[in-house]
Amino acid sequence: MQKTVQFLLFSFSFLICTVSALAQKKYDIQYFTVESDVTGMQRDDNNEFVWIATENGLIRFDGLHIVPFNSGNCSFMVRDRIKMLGKNEKGGIFAANSVNIFLVEDNKLKPYEKKTNIKYYGENLFNKIVSLYVGRKTVPKIHSYNYDSKVFPLDDSAYLIQNGNTLCGYNVSGISPFYKKNVANSAYLFKIDSDLFMLNEKNEFILIDPIKDTEEKIAIDGPAEITDKKNRAIYWQAGEEKPILICGTKAWTIGYKDNKITLTLICSQVPTGAQIRYAEYDTKDEILILATDKKSIIVIHATLFINSVKKSNADPNEINSYYGQIELANSNVLTNNGDIIGSKTENTLPVKEFDYNNYVIKDHDIWYTLHDSLFSYNNIEQKRNFHFKVNAGKYFVIAEMNNQLYFADINGIGLLYDTGLYYIHKNTVEQQENEFPTTMTALSPGVLGIGKSTGLFSYSTTTNKIDTIVVTKNTVETIWKSGNYIFVGTDGDGYYIYKMGGNALQMPLDKSNYLLNVHCIIPDDYGYVWLSTNRGLYKANRNDLIKAFEKNSPQVYYHFFGKNDGMDVVGINGGCEPCALKLKNGKLSFPTVNGLLWVDPKAPMRLPEGNIFIDKITVDGKTVNKDSFSYNSLPYTTHDITVAISFPAWCNMENLNLQYQIYPNSTRWELIMLRTPIIHISSLPPGSYTLRIRKLNGFGLNNYTYKEINFTIAKPWYRTYKFYFLCVLLGIGIVILSFRLTTKRYKRRQIKLQKLVDKKTKEIRESNKELAKNVQVQTRLISIISHDIITPLRFLHMVSKNLMEKKTQMPEPLQNETISEIATTANELEILSTNILNWIKYNKEGKKLNASAINLRDLVEEIFGVFKIIVKRKNISLVNNIGSADKIIQYPEPLKIVIYNLLVNAINFSENGSITVDSKRSATGIFITVTDEGVGMTQEQITNVLNDEYVISSENVDKKKGNGLGYLIIKDLVKIMGATIHIQSEKMKGTTVQVNIPEKKHEDN
Repeated sequence: MQKTVQFLLFSFSFLICTVSALAQKKYDIQYFTVESDVTGMQRDDNNEFVWIATENGLIRFDGLHIVPFNSGNCSFMVRDRIKMLGKNEKGGIFAANSVNIFLVEDNKLKPYEKKTNIKYYGENLFNKIVSLYVGRKTVPKIHSYNYDSKVFPLDDSAYLIQNGNTLCGYNVSGISPFYKKNVANSAYLFKIDSDLFMLNEKNEFILIDPIKDTEEKIAIDGPAEITDKKNRAIYWQAGEEKPILICGTKAWTIGYKDNKITLTLICSQVPTGAQIRYAEYDTKDEILILATDKKSIIVIHATLFINSVKKSNADPNEINSYYGQIELANSNVLTNNGDIIGSKTENTLPVKEFDYNNYVIKDHDIWYTLHDSLFSYNNIEQKRNFHFKVNAGKYFVIAEMNNQLYFADINGIGLLYDTGLYYIHKNTVEQQENEFPTTMTALSPGVLGIGKSTGLFSYSTTTNKIDTIVVTKNTVETIWKSGNYIFVGTDGDGYYIYKMGGNALQMPLDKSNYLLNVHCIIPDDYGYVWLSTNRGLYKANRNDLIKAFEKNSPQVYYHFFGKNDGMDVVGINGGCEPCALKLKNGKLSFPTVNGLLWVDPKAPMRLPEGNIFIDKITVDGKTVNKDSFSYNSLPYTTHDITVAISFPAWCNMENLNLQYQIYPNSTRWELIMLRTPIIHISSLPPGSYTLRIRKLNGFGLNNYTYKEINFTIAKPWYRTYKFYFLCVLLGIGIVILSFRLTTKRYKRRQIKLQKLVDKKTKEIRESNKELAKNVQVQTRLISIISHDIITPLRFLHMVSKNLMEKKTQMPEPLQNETISEIATTANELEILSTNILNWIKYNKEGKKLNASAINLRDLVEEIFGVFKIIVKRKNISLVNNIGSADKIIQYPEPLKIVIYNLLVNAINFSENGSITVDSKRSATGIFITVTDEGVGMTQEQITNVLNDEYVISSENVDKKKGNGLGYLIIKDLVKIMGATIHIQSEKMKGTTVQVNIPEKKHEDN
């Protein structure tokens, strides 16, 4: 009876100690410094970033990195001092200085309006801010409010504004307030979900309904300490789900349920004297974020672990390094040095201490060695038995199989009886010197697994053979069997999984390689495996490990626990058996260098969830648009590409695992440094690439968040397919050309000769054609000379002779008439001779002509002087209608001859009447028109005159004297000047000849 009472008291005291220790929540507190005073703080619930307004711009905080946004890196920001930071009911975050409004979009700060040079001051800017709060584009004009005023959206159409001790309600469609109330300066208003509350100067919580204009006092269900006004403060901003109340070192979230104010404790270790201005709380991850007046950000995490547990009467300065441990029947834990953890009762057990290894057989028999002796202890009867002396010490291991105890030491393997040891397998001398056992367990009926300093081995009791499973350079620390899989931890080689009847595989490590030293592997009741190291504790999903083994996966998610999770020490001891215990209450107990570590395996974890964001991309030092980066090829001279990324980092840094891969350049995943998450890509050859970024989000073999960026580096021109194609074509062309040159070499002379023959033939044909034309012209000239020159000369000769011989017999009038006829005939001969000379002159090849400016009126007047006698005799008047300012750049002599011959033709075929010369400016030159009132021509005659192949006969036209030479000269000279000629005529009504003369340049030849 007395033993029973003692046992109950012993157990009760242990449970009280244990429960109180495990129930005590710990917090990890981290401090981050900002450059200037904080003026606001808002949490982006979608991306898990916190935005902090300061006197020197905005800060984006992800739990690890502080990224500034100010005029130094934001060209649209005119002033750095952020006067307001808010979040509307839809979660949109925006900020304002005294000039502009900014929005948080895509995890970056952007201007609310594109026109950054437009400035809004005072109430105009404040109106825009209010419109963002209520989700409307426009709001009524509000007077007498400033940035310190608080906006409380009631719904999409109404809102409240608190300015000092005045509270006003407005509708977005009206100007006058529908609600107005005076409140004390010390009153604090906040919202819980959609309800509006006020904590007044009397320390009363008042529910306010501005729409119904009602107020209701609400009772509070909370501790009495919150009545301390001096140390109490409520923190709330628009957009927050629940306000936070901080009093002293404790913080609560404020709720409203069953018509009562409820308080939920979220932290009991708020730093005192922090001068807190803003507070945000992440309910999911239990993170409290505080912004202070001391230019600092405080992040408080609720942790999973308690402190290392020591014996009840331990000296605080005493170091208690434990290795082996045993859970006793009364749920106390007995350590290898005899300390009892979990009770204040002194150790009255007969077990004072033991070596590192100890073994519980059938839940009550404990076998252990102490120095050179082997003992057993019955945990139920609390009776110790000495068996016999052994020389193995700590290298003596025991396992039960088929109700038989087996042992292993440096000498070999054997059976363990109460009276002694019986060896069934002896080690060689070399094995005795170089190998020692550390752990042993039954792998299957008749097969033992033995961990040694050189690896893991199996021993068959039926064949008495030892087979090697895993060879290691370092000692096997622990063996755990799970189904057909054997987990093997080593002290330096990581850990292995061995599949029964199959192969063994070294498993992937954590990113810090702490799992190189796995001291203990122990499962919990929730599907997870815990691996202890001398740098902390890891938790892995058992199914993930099995799948990784089967698929030879290069990565597994290990959830790390260390000092940030509440561990006072991270050095967990190993080299003992068993290393860790699963206690009857479900907790796990690990021996450490300073006490025991008790873990609640079902406690929540802070997983590294969240997306990856691309912040900035620079190419050779120049920032590029990340949205168009994938669509534009980079030049082949590109040397360096830098990609800055961001991600939520509120969990333990050891659990953040980010990698990148540049495909297809490399299939290897490279680690990204978390402190400076920047990816540098350099010296890539031309080609198409995909930058793949991934973040391991937690348990699950492929539980990744991916981000991909496609980009192309252009090939140099000499490495493009077009260039290669051209080279191939060129090569083919060279071959074909060589072949053709060979075959055509014999044809060149023939072709050359043929061309020469063709050329000579063509020249002969052209000569014949020209000769035929010249023959016609010569025939015409002969006809003209024989008729139009010889006949007038014969006439002059006869008339002159007659005048000389009969001068005395002729009356004076007849003499004058004869002399006049002689003069006229001589003038005609002169004109004819001039035309012949001009035709010969300008029909000569290679004559060089120079263009110059010509005054047309003066030119015509000069030509008119030649015909004064002729026109007077024929009673013809010459009219010059060309303006005095009409000038043209042309060849002077050809132009003069053309006009001269046009007038000759007009005079020859006119009697009486007038001949008029006109001009008209055209787009390209001048039209010159010669109009007479003579006999005119038929259309057939006009066609013949203008036909190049037609040579006019010497016969007179309509019995009028003419030789056709004038139009022949005109047509040739018109071609020389680049002009065109047009004739319009009607019989007996006269003729109009129009020449379109183009403008030349001075240098034209």
